[in-house]
Amino acid sequence: MGSATSFWRTERNGGILACGPLRAFAECDPDGARLVLTQWNDHKLRDIEVLGGIGHARLKIAETYVRGNDLVADCAHAGEDRIAPQLYWRATLAEKGQVARVELVLSVRTDLLDSAPIWTTNSFVTDSMLYHANELHSTRFSEINKTSGKLNRDDSDVQLFVFRIPRIDLSYAEMIHPSDFVSAEAEGENPPCVRAQLFPERLEKGVIRRARICGWFMPAENDLETAVELAKRFVDEPLPLTA
Repeated sequence: MGSATSFWRTERNGGILACGPLRAFAECDPDGARLVLTQWNDHKLRDIEVLGGIGHARLKIAETYVRGNDLVADCAHAGEDRIAPQLYWRATLAEKGQVARVELVLSVRTDLLDSAPIWTTNSFVTDSMLYHANELHSTRFSEINKTSGKLNRDDSDVQLFVFRIPRIDLSYAEMIHPSDFVSAEAEGENPPCVRAQLFPERLEKGVIRRARICGWFMPAENDLETAVELAKRFVDEPLPLTA
């Protein structure tokens, strides 16, 4: 975390983020969680929501607070599977302050013997072009114009997406950690979006399972090359401490 002053300031059931060139707010309510962008450098933004998600039950928010550069949302047990999520939005700056990184660490636990911790993510970026890569050995991306079809971990557990808005020099890259990825589907219009599922295994009583999805906000120039390098580092990082 490293900084005496946090990037976050709590507000209602979420927090306001000021991280380098990025301004946004994260919110968590019974219908789910999301990060809503409001500004990139001098450009006001609208209709851009990323790192969103919901389980198979409405969330019961117990508390939200800031710890270091994490915004934390604690939720109570909910649904038939008695899943209690805890969400961490972890903000950092990379690439000499040119890239704002927000990692969503999702921690789930249950008090039942056998549960399925379902979590579906959703990100959409209006007025963008959407690119996709299923490996990190090159910068070979394909543009998604309509729909990608279903992308499964049996084909590749590496799924990197880049949304690009050239007119404001902003690109947003997103990837679920390969150990947590189940499947994804992307659409290239109305607006471009990515939906994905986390948690490839069931959950035993008393076990805490964590999953990670990372988002990077960066200048549009050389965005694909930058996204691949950042994703490689993310894959090799150890599971972050959240307690």
